[in-house]
Amino acid sequence: MSETSMVLEKTVSLLFEPKTRKLAQILLTEIRNRQETNNPYKADEYQDFCKKYGFSQTQYYTVLSKLRDFGLVRKYGGHHEGCYAVNSHFILQLLKEWLSFLGANYEKPI
Repeated sequence: MSETSMVLEKTVSLLFEPKTRKLAQILLTEIRNRQETNNPYKADEYQDFCKKYGFSQTQYYTVLSKLRDFGLVRKYGGHHEGCYAVNSHFILQLLKEWLSFLGANYEKPI
């Protein structure tokens, strides 16, 4: 297992119950792999995604909602026809909060 996948696995394990971790990891990876392409992951692909990976639509929407609520994923471009991307701001915000917790000063990058 690569170091990158171990970090993702650890992050997902902090945020999700064991029964939904795999779905969260697969969905994040799918979104990430396609976000900088001409074919980003679109909101209307959920049925194909669920069939391909064997998850129910209820499981899918529960995980997607949590990913968005936690700030790991953002949606852009419309309600039904929108696309998803991994939100890199999540990492910066997490770093800011950790530094604050540790008592270190954090300044916004210029």
